[in-house]
Amino acid sequence: MRIRPEGIDLQAGEGNAYGVTLNVGGASLQLQVFSAPEGGLWGQARHELVAKIAAAGGEAQEGTGRLGMEIRGTVPGGESGADPVGVRFIGCDGPGWMLRGVLTGLGADSDIIQEQARRIFVGAVVDIRTATPLPNGCVPLHWPPLSGWDDDTTPLFD
Repeated sequence: MRIRPEGIDLQAGEGNAYGVTLNVGGASLQLQVFSAPEGGLWGQARHELVAKIAAAGGEAQEGTGRLGMEIRGTVPGGESGADPVGVRFIGCDGPGWMLRGVLTGLGADSDIIQEQARRIFVGAVVDIRTATPLPNGCVPLHWPPLSGWDDDTTPLFD
């Protein structure tokens, strides 16, 4: 599994990354951080996501997974929107932030990929002390210092 340059979500004109998508096989895991009020955002975000998925013609249900409350469902996919794509949203509230993960494709249903995604998700470090969120709450992402990193020869995960 490697992070690919096309997996970095950039805000137009700013050059800041506001999300990262990891692709492996037919599965993807997108991670984003949002600023959040005291008391958290994940509960509210879940309800909004279920409504948005339904409005787009998909199906979604809240349930309990290994990381707590999550959303599982399908969203319209393909060029015509007629091919359903599996999706799973996971989230975690922290002090002043929410980390959201979105598993799509095989990752929404595969136990093996879900375990890999869970390990990546719980290993994420969130520090928003110096962050300036966008109006929608997205927080810019920064890479930790990686001395000797070479995108072509250094695997991100073994």
